[in-house]
Amino acid sequence: MNPVKKTIFRILASLSRAWCRIHGAQIAPTALITGFPHIKVRPGATLILEEGTTVHSLRGMNPVLTTRATLAANADGAELILKKGAGISGACIVCTSRIVIGENTIIGADALILDNDAHLPDTRPGWISTLTQKEHGRPITIGANCFIGARAIILKGVTIGDGAVIAAGTVVTRDVPAAHLSCGNPAACTPLPERMRQSS
Repeated sequence: MNPVKKTIFRILASLSRAWCRIHGAQIAPTALITGFPHIKVRPGATLILEEGTTVHSLRGMNPVLTTRATLAANADGAELILKKGAGISGACIVCTSRIVIGENTIIGADALILDNDAHLPDTRPGWISTLTQKEHGRPITIGANCFIGARAIILKGVTIGDGAVIAAGTVVTRDVPAAHLSCGNPAACTPLPERMRQSS
């Protein structure tokens, strides 16, 4: 990158970090934010981006990225935490209970991680939104060194073990053991080949 582009990139990254802080996120100085993600932190909720985390919302940063990233801690007491070195590209993560993304885990473009069903049937015809109600959420934990493929969907109450791989387009409704591949809809799990496992 030439010096002019480097300077512009640095200025834009600073503006992006400021954007996230203004909207309530707690961001480590070494976090890299590109573009302007959708950030929502309700009163009493927490959104933390630890050292070395990356949030891409610029198409130029990932050729399959089609939309801005969304990070929402959407209920009183909700906690959304990206651990050291975690990265997302245009993914949507909406938390009403607790979602933790482990160290060095990568989340692909347009993935959806939601610890809540979003809507419930009303007693009369129609639907009730549960996107701000902590009592309807169930925590999601994603371990360290995981890979979550593009357009994967991870639903409430799921725990994904360290070093797991979630294939693109997979719908995850059950726990995934460490060092396993989860693939399909509904997702099926198989152990990763030895050559694909993260060294400890």
